[in-house]
Parts: sequence; structure tokens; C-alpha cells
Amino acid sequence: MDKAFIDKLNEKFPGQFELVPAEEGQFVKFPAQSPDFGDVLIYEEEPGAYIVVLGEFTHSHCEICDHEYGLADHASAMNEDVFWLLEEVFADRIICWNLKDGGAYAHKEHWHRPDRYDGFVWSGKYNN
Repeated sequence: MDKAFIDKLNEKFPGQFELVPAEEGQFVKFPAQSPDFGDVLIYEEEPGAYIVVLGEFTHSHCEICDHEYGLADHASAMNEDVFWLLEEVFADRIICWNLKDGGAYAHKEHWHRPDRYDGFVWSGKYNN
């Protein structure tokens, strides 16, 4: 995992995560605040492209498909996407829920609770 990315994580989220060794490098783990939500994990899919796993629910690919970005701009934009998502998750503004074949998430501003699904945020069950 990119050292500059880890350094920025340390700057934005000091002491909140750990680096976990894996078969191919390492990944980042933010231990669960609530067992209802689960851990947030970050894997580097390829240089500058990340997968953020949102607890027991779903994941997000943080990648840019615009090939006009230079490599440095691309990596910087990817990092900002990851940091924005983490900030929103940890502020309980991302709501996750389980579906029959997986899970989903939405920003709190766009959450329209389907009656048959319970929503969860980083701190636990979401009560709107």
C-alpha cells in the first residue's frame, strides 16, 4: 500500500486504524465501533485504486475512469474519494443495509428507507 496514502490516513485518522499483513502486501482495518456494522477495510486494488469494505454490508470501488488525469492527479483524486467516504462513514452519514444477495449504502441525505430493510451506520442501528 502506498506510503503517502498511509501517511495521509495517519494524519486524518490518527490511532484509529491498523495495518494488517496479507498475502499480497497489507490492508487497512478500522475496527468496528459497533458489531452491528462491522469493520471498515481498505484494500489497494491497483496503484491508486482502492476498495473500501463497509462492514458486513457492501463495498465501494474508489477509482477514476477519466484517462485525462496524470498518474499523480489520479492517485490524489482516489485518495480524496477514500478520505471523503471514511469521514462520512465515521460521522454516521452513510447508511448501509442488507439485501437478499448482498448489501448497499447511501448517503443520509438520499436515504429513503425501504420498509423491509433496517439501516445501519458506523455507531450502530440507524433510527431516523
